[in-house]
Amino acid sequence: GKSYLLNRIMNCDREYAFELGYTVDPTTKGIWMQVAYLSGGSAVAFLDTEGFAASDRTADYDAKIFSLAALLSSHLIYNSVRIIDASAVEYLELLARRARLFQMKTALSDSTQNRMNIQKPIAFPPLTWVVEDFFQDFPEGETPKMWLDRVLDAQPSDELTGEYTEGLSSLRDHLTSSLHVLRNPPAQETDASYLAQKTSGAKWTSGTHMAAILELLVDAANTNKMDSIPSLWTLFLERQVSQATEAAKVIFDKEVRTALDVSDYLLPLTESEFTEHARKSAQVAYKLFSDLLFGTASALTSNATEVLQAVFDKQTGYFAHENQMLVVEFCRKEGKRVVNEFKEKLKAYSLPQAEVKLKASMKADKDNALTSMQEKLKKYGAGSALESTKASLLNHFNELVTTNQGEIDKVLDAAKEAATVLYKKLTKDVIKDGPIAMETLEDVHKKAEQEATIKFGTRAELMKEEKTYKGHEAQCQVEIHRRFEKLKTQNKKAELPMEEQELVQSVMQRIDTALADFDQKTNEFKKFPERHEVRTELEGECNELKLQLQEENVAKWTRVVKKPLHRARQLLEEAKGNFYVGISLRRQAYRYADEEIGTALKDGLKHK
Repeated sequence: GKSYLLNRIMNCDREYAFELGYTVDPTTKGIWMQVAYLSGGSAVAFLDTEGFAASDRTADYDAKIFSLAALLSSHLIYNSVRIIDASAVEYLELLARRARLFQMKTALSDSTQNRMNIQKPIAFPPLTWVVEDFFQDFPEGETPKMWLDRVLDAQPSDELTGEYTEGLSSLRDHLTSSLHVLRNPPAQETDASYLAQKTSGAKWTSGTHMAAILELLVDAANTNKMDSIPSLWTLFLERQVSQATEAAKVIFDKEVRTALDVSDYLLPLTESEFTEHARKSAQVAYKLFSDLLFGTASALTSNATEVLQAVFDKQTGYFAHENQMLVVEFCRKEGKRVVNEFKEKLKAYSLPQAEVKLKASMKADKDNALTSMQEKLKKYGAGSALESTKASLLNHFNELVTTNQGEIDKVLDAAKEAATVLYKKLTKDVIKDGPIAMETLEDVHKKAEQEATIKFGTRAELMKEEKTYKGHEAQCQVEIHRRFEKLKTQNKKAELPMEEQELVQSVMQRIDTALADFDQKTNEFKKFPERHEVRTELEGECNELKLQLQEENVAKWTRVVKKPLHRARQLLEEAKGNFYVGISLRRQAYRYADEEIGTALKDGLKHK
């Protein structure tokens, strides 16, 4: 074993040799140290460690022994039995990596390093792997190095050949670079001088230095700086718990998903329904979790249950959000359905109709639609969807009211047009044969106005209660009044020519009468700006008619005097050579002109 090998290497007396054991129980406990001297007088400290995998030792204890021995040594001899296989390489790799982590976690801080005069972290030593009782033969043509390369190549992961620490070669290079096969080695091949050739030099400057580092490493090992490695059973349980947790998550997701998939084409779940379903799904999943861990009661720890519950909570939150989206979509579709049905009902309304009646009918349909939707969605608390639908229904409600008002206005406009046309028809030929007396013209106007008003009322009978009825009625009166003013103007034109002053006085009197009549008939609308605009427009039209009459009066006067004046000029031209005759003819021309103009004026007065 290890102790025997070190005794052979030291080549020392039995008094100074490591104690050997011949029973199944190990003799070496912990780490023993012995000093031997080389032929040159140099002292070498040998460390004999306790064997690994003892029945009363843990893997953590073995890792501490290995780490201390490796970090204290300038050369490491690793002793195993019979053969190097995958498990042996993996175990050594694990020990080396744990030693490296231990090295990094020891008191190697700047303050400690300065106190111990350590310039850099403790180096990992060179390795000699001794295989005890290796009696197998190599395949023909295969050297020991080739065999070891093949063993290392067969490892499942290159993690097994990673570096131990900074500056350390890979495990492959470490094992194969100086491979040396000794079969029942003689003493001269196993003494300290042989190992001295493998040692890169002294690792410690003095015994005090080594003792300080030893104290540092032992303190670190005893203060739990060595990372724990779980046992195979613990790893198995952890894997079982992980697999059971994943299986429980899958069945939980499936159970909840089934309910959500059903609600996608039926009614979605309410918050309370979803919570209850999630709880039942968790019970099913937890039963599966327990069944999968049957026979491993130690795996059902509170921590495992909390982890599983955390998984359920996370998935519940995810599915709750998805269910909420289904609820939102359902409410949106329901609102859209209600709005579309309301729109179809609005299409069935015949327009125009009384606004009050229309609003009452639409309000009943709107309220019924909202009540139906509210009953269907109240368990979801979908207030926002209801408000959105209510706003949409109100928009369509107002749109139809506006459309109906437009149709009402069309009926009233048609009634106004029919009344105006009738008035024009009844008054068209009243002054065809010449001017008539004003009293006669006003009688014709009153009869025609009465007939037109009856016509408007008949055509707009169904719209009398509408708010725009009075306005259209007033517009009809304005149109009739304008037509009457034009009749009066045309009748006045037939009386021309007349004295300018008399004409202006007569026209202004009629303008005042017309405006007063307008004011009387539109008095109830005097607060409306439209009424003022129409009155201003009417007044402007009356003034234009006055100017037209004045121009027409001048033109008629011109036509009356033009012919007599021309004849008088001819007579004067003929008699201009004879003075007496000229005077006589001038008097005759004046007399002729007076007679002709007087006759024209008499003819005009007869038409009055």
